[in-house]
Amino acid sequence: MALFSVRVFLVGTLVVALLPACGFQRGEGRTPSVRPQIFRTPQQCSEFLRNEAVRVTNETREDVGLPPLVSLIPLERAAESRTLQMIHEKRLTHRGWTREVLRELPSSSLTHFAQNLARGLSTPQALLRAWMRSPSHRKNLLDPKNRYIGIGCYRSTTGEHWWTQNLAG
Repeated sequence: MALFSVRVFLVGTLVVALLPACGFQRGEGRTPSVRPQIFRTPQQCSEFLRNEAVRVTNETREDVGLPPLVSLIPLERAAESRTLQMIHEKRLTHRGWTREVLRELPSSSLTHFAQNLARGLSTPQALLRAWMRSPSHRKNLLDPKNRYIGIGCYRSTTGEHWWTQNLAG
């Protein structure tokens, strides 16, 4: 019985000692308060998921007789930057996106750009279904002027998927 009491005491002491390190502080009275801390950062979606988004986009385009889009690294970098910015702002926004694309393509001959955004859709198939149901997103996807694509996808700290699709021609 004495050994059990010692273990409880040591575990209890260890918990009390770790509380400040975990963000707990003594507040008014005896109620501890929690100091908000960010323990995780957004995680980039797998390469497979991003490639699958390109594949289903191209499949959709080919179904209507359009050529497939070619992945372009600068468009991907701009899409990744836009996706992280939206997660930080906690909202979908196109504000400033053309500057991001042009910064990644400083000496490009591309003159036509489009962008699709989404959040909360965890698969590329669900993403494409949603975009194809929206007239403006559908127009971007099926625009014959577009020849290149860049996909950005991150999971926020809450596990929600955020997507950016940059298109150019």
